[in-house]
Amino acid sequence: MYNLIVRPLLFLIDPEKVHRMLLNWLKIYRYLLPVRACVRGHYQVDEPFSYGSLRFKNRIGLSAGFDKNAETFDELADFGFGFLEVGTVTPDYQPGNPSPRIFRLVEDESLISRTGFNNCGVDVALEHIRKYRKHSYRLGVNINKNPLSAGEQIIKDFELVFTRLYESVDYFTLNWGSIDKESFAKVLENLTTFRQAVNKRCSIFIKLPADIDEKALDLVISLAYKYSIEGFIATGPTMDRSELHHTKTKQLETAEEYEARLEKERTEKRRSRYSRKKEKQQEREEPEEEEELER
Repeated sequence: MYNLIVRPLLFLIDPEKVHRMLLNWLKIYRYLLPVRACVRGHYQVDEPFSYGSLRFKNRIGLSAGFDKNAETFDELADFGFGFLEVGTVTPDYQPGNPSPRIFRLVEDESLISRTGFNNCGVDVALEHIRKYRKHSYRLGVNINKNPLSAGEQIIKDFELVFTRLYESVDYFTLNWGSIDKESFAKVLENLTTFRQAVNKRCSIFIKLPADIDEKALDLVISLAYKYSIEGFIATGPTMDRSELHHTKTKQLETAEEYEARLEKERTEKRRSRYSRKKEKQQEREEPEEEEELER
């Protein structure tokens, strides 16, 4: 039924709109308590395992990206997930990249996502976690800096989100490659210092990009060993497009090419608006000049 009816219908709708629809449906489902009880009973999978200090219900989890603002993780847990990860969470609200920013590559059975770190910020995420976390599961959060932060502000951003959420989640995920190597090492050093100063030890995992090279992998392993990082998450999305054979050129742009094209389009629109404004101004001035001549 899904492949024959539901999937074709959903594919007629913009993918980001479908995502918002699912979140809204889950918010309605939140209040259907008898239905939730039935769903939990049907999908519950108890095959527990331990990793370090963490004990999971089972090995199937939901990664960050679906529930960016920690709005529906408790409802999603009903469907059998042994752990869930919300985010990516930044210190402040972020709109993300301009739309459209998610592209289905149907023939290649792939997806390009350029959403950016769109989220409501750490204060909203914390409020939602405290309000909605009801049942027993491991909850993680993917954290990052504000996109425009640089230098020492990068370290402060990570510290802010980490310390604000520390008592409310079970583990943190940091994305290797989202900031420069020197800042990443400093972030790990500061977060380790904080962990040593408090009673509760909250695990840290490093999420590796799919395209990481051996040199970078050696470096991240040495940092993980130095700062007693609990483990790695493999992997983030790939930037390699070599296996895509049926997709339009515009959709195959790299992130840098995408940003450059958007900036070019924005510049052209600004020039066009300026030209139209100039023309209207000239049109208004011409009758005034004619009146002066008549006088």
